Amino acid sequence: MDQQGFNPEEIEISWSEEQQAPETLLSQVLGRLAERQPYLEKGLAANQQHAGLQHSAWEIRAATVRTFDGNTDPELLKAALADEHRLVRVAALRVLGQLGEQAPLEYLLQALADPEWEVREMVILTLAEINIQTSDLLGSLLQVAQKDPYAPVREAAQYVLAKNKKEYAQPSIASSNHRQVEVDTTRSAQQILCETLITITKRYSVLFIRQIPLIHKSIWLGAVLVTTLGMIMTLYSLASQPSNMQAAGVYMAMFITISAGAGAAFLFGGENDSGLELTLSTPTSIRIMMLFRFLIVVGYNLLVALIASGVVALIYGGNLWEIIHLWLEPLLLVALTTFSMSVLISSWLALLVTFGIEALHVFELQLNNLQLNFNFFMHMNWDNNPYLFVVPLLLLLVAIYYAPRQPRLASLA
Repeated sequence: MDQQGFNPEEIEISWSEEQQAPETLLSQVLGRLAERQPYLEKGLAANQQHAGLQHSAWEIRAATVRTFDGNTDPELLKAALADEHRLVRVAALRVLGQLGEQAPLEYLLQALADPEWEVREMVILTLAEINIQTSDLLGSLLQVAQKDPYAPVREAAQYVLAKNKKEYAQPSIASSNHRQVEVDTTRSAQQILCETLITITKRYSVLFIRQIPLIHKSIWLGAVLVTTLGMIMTLYSLASQPSNMQAAGVYMAMFITISAGAGAAFLFGGENDSGLELTLSTPTSIRIMMLFRFLIVVGYNLLVALIASGVVALIYGGNLWEIIHLWLEPLLLVALTTFSMSVLISSWLALLVTFGIEALHVFELQLNNLQLNFNFFMHMNWDNNPYLFVVPLLLLLVAIYYAPRQPRLASLA
């Protein structure tokens, strides 16, 4: 082999040059960003709006629609409502919400027949926001409430109908017979308070139920699979040592806690919520939606864990509360911590924290079994230390404050 022709430095330089990205890649990326930038600014000219609506990328078409206002050509708005992508149509409906009572009613009525349920639901929210009251509107809403195949759309339409009927009641009473006004004025404060509480309860109950289909399906399936794995390992351990429920239950506690923490970590944020654009289009607080989803996932994990604990107690005749006590407090601690960190930092980091907390707990138990003198871990017993919940609760409060409350639809730019 010719040693004179072998130069390591030349080979290294040649390899580095081969790994470099093409010089045209940066210019192409900058070109695409520059192409999108004009459509993100307010005050587009009519020809720019026409060009934006004809663009092949739906993101640019949606950005163009968001620049519309009361002076925009109605034909452009009509074309946006007929766009092939549902989120462009949703953006057009948000523009109608900004117009208030000046919004063309025929556009809204036509959008009620849209094939996508997200668009139909957005129509209902827009109508509730601008509060247009006509007989045609009420008739169409009633049909949607009774015949729409998607349950949240029917519930939203029924809510708007009930709201409109309540607002119609007072003017009709005043115009038909002044004596009937006394019926409302003589109502006690307790009756008014009860009606208000009932209305608020119904509203938030509907919102709570509507969060269930928005949670990713893997969270439901993952909780069952992980908890079942922990139950199987617990049963296997009890088969060899039937009297040692405390040691065998560690497997179930560990897997149940991981399941709850992993589910709570992927509830908030655009990367975890494919319908975030629609969520931002509603006048409801993001904080409330976030807490409702957290309660749903934690409650679901509690239910699955309770069933698994019942199965173990039935097979080996143990104390059900003794099994529940092994995983209840760790589950709540890890779920609070991971959910708060997923809101404040990131979901994947929160998931790593879940595994870290579980590793510390298992390591503590191993130290106890090996009877090693390691006092720091020996006294870190979260089953009997309520102060461990102080930091997660503080993190949750910070996360709730950090989550923005979305403005009402009519005030969106």
